[in-house]
Amino acid sequence: APATDAAAAAATAAAAAVFEEQMVAMQTQFVRQRELLMAVLRKSAKLEEQMVVARDDVIRKDVIIHNLKQEAATHQQEVQHQHQHFEQQTQALQQQHQLQQMQQ
Repeated sequence: APATDAAAAAATAAAAAVFEEQMVAMQTQFVRQRELLMAVLRKSAKLEEQMVVARDDVIRKDVIIHNLKQEAATHQQEVQHQHQHFEQQTQALQQQHQLQQMQQ
């Protein structure tokens, strides 16, 4: 019986040693995975921030483009009004000139 007890104790000790080894390996793996997860989360947060900044830039540029288009349209209208006014003045001068010529 003592030999059997000794064998059982040795087997238990060996099993305990294997279990301990596996626990250490699992803890090490857990620490590595946790570090990897933290790195991924940091990277994700950084990319999210960059995306927000990029989206804000696009919105700002869209607003600038919209304002420039409005300015251009307003300017175009002003030019057309000036041109019409110029045409009317030219016609009036031509008519005046024709009247002067007929009076002479």
